[in-house]
Amino acid sequence: MRRTRVFREASAAMSSLRIVVGLALVWAAGGCGVTVEPPHDPPDAVAVYFADFGVHSSVLLPVGERRYVEYVWGDWGYAVENRRMVHNAVGALFLSSQSAFGRRYLESHEDGGEPKIPEKNVKVVRFEAERRRVAGIVDELGLRFDAGEGPPVVNPRNNLAYVRDPRRYSIADNCNDLTVHILTALGCRISGSTVSSNFRFVGPRPR
Repeated sequence: MRRTRVFREASAAMSSLRIVVGLALVWAAGGCGVTVEPPHDPPDAVAVYFADFGVHSSVLLPVGERRYVEYVWGDWGYAVENRRMVHNAVGALFLSSQSAFGRRYLESHEDGGEPKIPEKNVKVVRFEAERRRVAGIVDELGLRFDAGEGPPVVNPRNNLAYVRDPRRYSIADNCNDLTVHILTALGCRISGSTVSSNFRFVGPRPR
């Protein structure tokens, strides 16, 4: 009996060690993160907002007067069912069995400034992009959301509505890759690793 207990404790310790090592590798692979250079003096420009929530990032896109849409992508268990222990986070990156594509709408402040983000301690960066490019990526993401499986499931923690997405979520293709895809579609120059949500914006240069 004692040997069985010792064996179980050793197995649990090894599992914890694997989790810690896995997380260390994830952050080490992230390196310096992503460098973003917004477009220089885009024609017919509109304001766009990048938001860094710490564990993930997103882009808030204007869709009318004082209204913005935000799309996110993640593991279903982590993003929708709020399974957010350390082993869940590692599992989402390496063993995700179902991905989730989420959407929510945000209003801007009364003075017409940046969107009202309900979460606290969010790093927000404002930049400008061509209206035509913004409309194009909004349409693309809207079609992807509409093509998702099942009725949308709303996470009450953040009011994001999620549908099941066929694209596999992993450390090599994660939530930050969606952010990079959107930024690239808006005309931003991108360099670096998307493993972490460490985004650094630099001043746009003439093209």
